Amino acid sequence: MVVIIAVTLKLFMSENGFKPARPENRNTWQHMGDIFKRGLNAVRTRPTLLAILGVGLVYGLYSEGWDRLWVKYLIDHFTLPSIFGMNEVAFLGLLRAGGMVLSILATRIVEKRLDANHAPSVARYMLGITVLLSAAILTFAFSPVLAVSIMAVWLVSITRNVMGPLYEAWVNQRLDSDTRATVISMSGQVDAIGQVASGPIAGLISLWSIRAAITGASLFLIPALPLIARANRLHTEDDASTSKVETQPAD
Repeated sequence: MVVIIAVTLKLFMSENGFKPARPENRNTWQHMGDIFKRGLNAVRTRPTLLAILGVGLVYGLYSEGWDRLWVKYLIDHFTLPSIFGMNEVAFLGLLRAGGMVLSILATRIVEKRLDANHAPSVARYMLGITVLLSAAILTFAFSPVLAVSIMAVWLVSITRNVMGPLYEAWVNQRLDSDTRATVISMSGQVDAIGQVASGPIAGLISLWSIRAAITGASLFLIPALPLIARANRLHTEDDASTSKVETQPAD
């Protein structure tokens, strides 16, 4: 499937806006270093972007505790139903498939209602989604009923799948084309750092209690809320400053 997609994109996806680098600037350490420095400068000079990358770090922190443990917790605490004679693996596959279908529907609804180019709107959606995600994980950890646990898993899937493209759109706000790739790469790196940092912690806690580790994943999301609020406030201030400059009469 990956090969088919690659061939299809090669044949049908145009790159009319692509501007290749000069041959002397290709694959050189100096050029890579210059791009990285410009990316760092973009982050340092924009407090909003720094707050957004901080949110990305928090998202990395919570994800390991959930991703590695929710299946084991579900199997250990509930008797999974046998649908049409299928085993537990098939049931979990159906559970994931259901979450994916619901995520597609939810993403479509958000797409219709949200202007992804308006940063304050994206920040407000990110705030609500983060609260829902934390609540869904916490509900899963303490649910005594399989049906509620399934709904919690689906809500986690929906919020995460909606959150991904929204976060990418958020990072891309007002980035220069020469630093965009570097800043996006940084957002991926801070997420990876969060995963590496929280994975061993979640593992150690799970030796005592898997429920506690999953609860910890929910609580790891709380620091994202003030960061999102700060980014939203900075977005609003930037928009107000821009509007003020645009409305000033010319000399």
